[in-house]
Amino acid sequence: MVTLAMALGNAAQRWTVVLRSEGVGPGLTSAEHAAAGGDARTRFCAYVPDFAASEPASLWQPLLAELPSLLSERADPLGGAQELGGLGFTLVDVDNYLTQLLRTERAPTTALTSAQSTSTTGLVVGTTAGLAADTAIYVGAEAMRVASVDSGTTATVERGYLGTVAAPHGVGDRVFLSTPVLETRRVTAQLVPIDADSAAEAYELGVFAIDEVTWDEDANTWTFACSSQLRHLNRAIPYRPQSVEISPRWVNGVGQQTELAEGVENGSASFAIRDLSNSPSANAIADMREWQGTEADAAHLFYLAFGDEVVSIQSTGGYIGPDVKVLRRDVTGTGDQSTLKLGSIGRRVFVARTGIGADAGSFRYSPGPSPSTSRSAGTWTRTANWIDLLLILMTSSHDASDGLELVNYATSGTDRERTNWSSLPSGYGLGMPIGDIDVASFLAVRDRTLEYEFPNFTFGQKVEAFGKLIEREFLRPMGAFLSVNNGVARIILPKIPLLNSASLTIGAADILTREVGPGLVSPRWRVSRGSGSLVSDLVYQLGPGEPVPFPLSDGNYAELFGHRGVFVAGGPVVEIPVPGARKTDAPLFARRGVARLYRSHRPRILSQGDLTLAPTQTWLVGDTAAVTIPELVNMRDATRGWTDVQCQLLEKSIVLEGARDDEAGPGTPGPATGAYLEVKAQAYGPEARVGRVAPAAVCDGGGGSVWSFEANVYTSEDALGGLPTQDVAAFSVGDVVTLVDAAGVVNGAAGTETIVDVLPGSNELEFTGDFNGELAVGSIVVFTTSGTASAEQRARYAFIASKTDQVIPGSGDLANVYGEG
Repeated sequence: MVTLAMALGNAAQRWTVVLRSEGVGPGLTSAEHAAAGGDARTRFCAYVPDFAASEPASLWQPLLAELPSLLSERADPLGGAQELGGLGFTLVDVDNYLTQLLRTERAPTTALTSAQSTSTTGLVVGTTAGLAADTAIYVGAEAMRVASVDSGTTATVERGYLGTVAAPHGVGDRVFLSTPVLETRRVTAQLVPIDADSAAEAYELGVFAIDEVTWDEDANTWTFACSSQLRHLNRAIPYRPQSVEISPRWVNGVGQQTELAEGVENGSASFAIRDLSNSPSANAIADMREWQGTEADAAHLFYLAFGDEVVSIQSTGGYIGPDVKVLRRDVTGTGDQSTLKLGSIGRRVFVARTGIGADAGSFRYSPGPSPSTSRSAGTWTRTANWIDLLLILMTSSHDASDGLELVNYATSGTDRERTNWSSLPSGYGLGMPIGDIDVASFLAVRDRTLEYEFPNFTFGQKVEAFGKLIEREFLRPMGAFLSVNNGVARIILPKIPLLNSASLTIGAADILTREVGPGLVSPRWRVSRGSGSLVSDLVYQLGPGEPVPFPLSDGNYAELFGHRGVFVAGGPVVEIPVPGARKTDAPLFARRGVARLYRSHRPRILSQGDLTLAPTQTWLVGDTAAVTIPELVNMRDATRGWTDVQCQLLEKSIVLEGARDDEAGPGTPGPATGAYLEVKAQAYGPEARVGRVAPAAVCDGGGGSVWSFEANVYTSEDALGGLPTQDVAAFSVGDVVTLVDAAGVVNGAAGTETIVDVLPGSNELEFTGDFNGELAVGSIVVFTTSGTASAEQRARYAFIASKTDQVIPGSGDLANVYGEG
């Protein structure tokens, strides 16, 4: 039998697999905890790496029985929730170590007699008889380290121990001496070189959540099945929806009821409603008010859905009571669909309206750096932007016990990253801690799509999985997808990458090889082209109710694509419902659709291969990389060799290979590949050249070779998404430039100069000369023609071509028509 230890020990790269589970670990003294780097989780492994000698011995348990199995992560380039990876592993229960550590059915030792906030360190309990210093205790899902037992009823604890998250706890919550739950616990998986000097050399496999544990009594093993940490994308929302029933309204002791018939817009007559939700609140109807404050908020307005029709409701009795009236029928445009009468059941919903008056606006955020945490104070901004809506749904509280309502926001980072989006009432959000969200990625996509709003988005009509909801409402319409890195969610909005814009590089040293002959090797990388995934027609179905179809075909844009009629008949028609959009937003979605057709109107180039593993390898699903492989076919230049070809990752998986038999005979450990990264990417090929728009600047003074320029003629000082915030900042050292006048006429006497220095602090540029004395106030500095520009300029920027013959003046090159703005 080839054991895991034999497999790893005979691999070319000697790795050990290290697994750590949230909430699973021993109690440590303060000194031991410090020596463990503040992480007391048990390290389950096959081999103990060399650097472990500096950590407490009790942390390292070589109980891993076999190589873990890993499922790949995938993304659909047309958009949606990422297909997430999984993890399976088996531990041997030596000397009942696991049985003692994972005693989930243990009876509680005591209970809290005082409520605890997330920062309370003084624990008040019925009795401390079962507690001891330097041990772990558990309340709910949170682990705590007992620092000291202070009396018969009090103890000092360290919160959020063993990688758990501090949470509020109430009177009567039970205290356990071992973890009361394994399912949903997060497991961090790493590959670590056995001879590593520190944990910094580890390669992160991912963060997963335990779904199932299986015991094998004969083998004395525990087998764990885990899914991605983002498994809670399948969490059902809303978790605690509210429903009401129209009931009799009592006037002078007599029950009265006025029907609001189908087609009637507003109701002056009052209704009475009663809560059907068994809400723990003493005044559940009062809790339905959207916001407190000014404008429409003063009306205590909220929304109810009767079937598919959404109506806005206003209180008529007191602050907000059982007596209400309908302000507006058919808020989202589905049509009056019923008569509101005695016994009609309504569902509390939220609508992304941004106006005032009858449109109070359910979705709001409070901007950083010091956002409000109260609905009745501070600044709250209405929003229907799709990224804001996603963040509001993700960060809002899933249940009151998670303690996230109105306080789930980042306290560090940029001012914008410290915005508070957790504004929905408890029971309606996903309840994802802000630390599990790559907020910067969401804001970067928001900067690119500020105008995309979904004011008819209505949430709460039915309970469904969060991932399914956002895929239908936002990801698919926008062509975006959610990705995950070590348990942290980020959003990707794919586009053809600009030349030289990839942050990662893949070269020959990163790619595994295979032997193809004596002394000859070939890269384990292959490329294919095919029309199986080609999309030639998109049909957006815009708006709620009866949607307005808006078709887009690549045949309509043949001049842009450069392949008139070639692939129009070959691809399928993809229908994309956009129920939250306005029916008048067809031109806006036309822009989004054309961008998507740019990437899919012709056969896709799939590039896939095997990469070496290294601690610095961080290629994630959705990332772009510049790939250089000498052996691949270059269909642009009719040569061999790819150089910095842009690829976007669609799928990745970690492959762990144990030892194999060699010529010595079966059962004899032979050479092993060890571990490597298997990837699949969409390549845009050497012929895909996407350039930036070239910069310009208007001179306002100076002399010699250093001149100043106006700050923001062609840029904006508050530009987002990494765009330059000053005109001079758009230039780079080495750019070759010339002069034009306001009409765009080139100054033929100026010649060209090269930029020597860019000085944004003073809005200045330094040149190699003074343009033959032609540079003056009012002159406009622009790129020279393609024929005299630097190689870097030609690679990174777009140059104007003749519409008639598509030739770029100065160089004679033909324009590249395949790209995306």
